Amino acid sequence: MLLRCALRGLLGGLLVLSALLGQPLLAEGTDHWLPTAIAPDANPLRPPDTSSPRATIESLVLNLDRVYLIGKDPEQPGRETIRPLRRAVRTLDLSEVPRAFADSVGVEVALLLKEVIDRVGLPPYSSIPDAEQVERQALTQWRIPNTEILLQQVQEGPRAESWLFSTDTVDRAEDFFASVEDLPYLPQGSTPGIYRAYTLTPGTGIDFTWADNQALPPWLAREWLGQAVWQWLAAAVAVISAIVIALLAYQLARRAERRAKAQLGRETRWRTMAALVLALLLAVGVHALIGWQINFTGAMLQTIARIFVVIEYSLLAWLVAVVFSRIPEAIIRSRRLRSRGIDSQLLRLGFSTSSL
Repeated sequence: MLLRCALRGLLGGLLVLSALLGQPLLAEGTDHWLPTAIAPDANPLRPPDTSSPRATIESLVLNLDRVYLIGKDPEQPGRETIRPLRRAVRTLDLSEVPRAFADSVGVEVALLLKEVIDRVGLPPYSSIPDAEQVERQALTQWRIPNTEILLQQVQEGPRAESWLFSTDTVDRAEDFFASVEDLPYLPQGSTPGIYRAYTLTPGTGIDFTWADNQALPPWLAREWLGQAVWQWLAAAVAVISAIVIALLAYQLARRAERRAKAQLGRETRWRTMAALVLALLLAVGVHALIGWQINFTGAMLQTIARIFVVIEYSLLAWLVAVVFSRIPEAIIRSRRLRSRGIDSQLLRLGFSTSSL
């Protein structure tokens, strides 16, 4: 404590002395005391280059090439693909995607666009406008030749002047992929099966051991409604287990409360509240498990997410209703009011109305 006070006094004395002498403690215009920036390529915060259509396409392709190399390497865990995946997603205009789905939709769209490019190809890079051509020709949009894949320059917002794959392209990426899915991969620069590997990999990232049938029997890797059989089985086990646990907890709570009512002569609902809290936590947990670990994708993920949102809010509303029903009873007991009296009835009516 004394040492801290002495250091504060010394610093204060130096500041006063520098003010009296008219010289700042750290002279303006000098930077020898600042930490030197690391190399741009080593900086994980450096955003992908989206200064032109050429730069944006290069950023998408090169980052997903890196994802492919990491995912194919058995020595590297799938989580190592997360960083280049996120950099690839930064080439997309996700401004019209709901925030709750932006991450998953972004990864899927980036991979789908790579699958399309791997089949139909790109024009020579020299023919794709760079930053100089954009400025000289005053371009605001550019379309990959012979496709409807559009890149646009963002005009406002935090990403103004960035060239991104347009919101229409993001919205139609799955249709583009469905149209070219039966075409063969081009011999150079392709990343075969990268989207399928993503859909089959549990958790985050991409690991090709799941897609190459090295981790699962072939029948479990077959797809139904856009998801692998193992994903449906895992989701079914999680949902059924959660329902069984929640119903069992609720039934036990109700039985315990009936016994308590017989003994005390009044109803207690805290056990029901605990059962509802458990059910809500189970719903949230299964929702997260299906989205993050079992890794449902596409429209099915969004459908399931909406179903779980309805379930979660319904359980929350039920819990709130039970809590509000017990508050007037607690007040009645604490004030020692008559249970059938007018004041007690008004309290119950007021809380019932406010909970609607």
